[in-house]
Amino acid sequence: IDSGSRSLCAGDALARAFAVSGDERYAAAFWLGLADWMERNPPNRGPAWMDGQECALRLTAVCFAAAWLGVSAEPERAARL
Repeated sequence: IDSGSRSLCAGDALARAFAVSGDERYAAAFWLGLADWMERNPPNRGPAWMDGQECALRLTAVCFAAAWLGVSAEPERAARL
């Protein structure tokens, strides 16, 4: 998942694929991508946090993805969100 809006589409697609198939590979790819994005974009620093609307859209997408991936989430992952 990259630092731009494409990340929203990729994460959403992976979460939906997991919800439909139950294939843990989709969930693993989502969580790895999100962890990478979070590492490269610490809260309140950098261009990913400059626009409130972009932050709101990203948060909404991550919340929906987390809901779809709920059965796949480990407690530590849920806590990071």
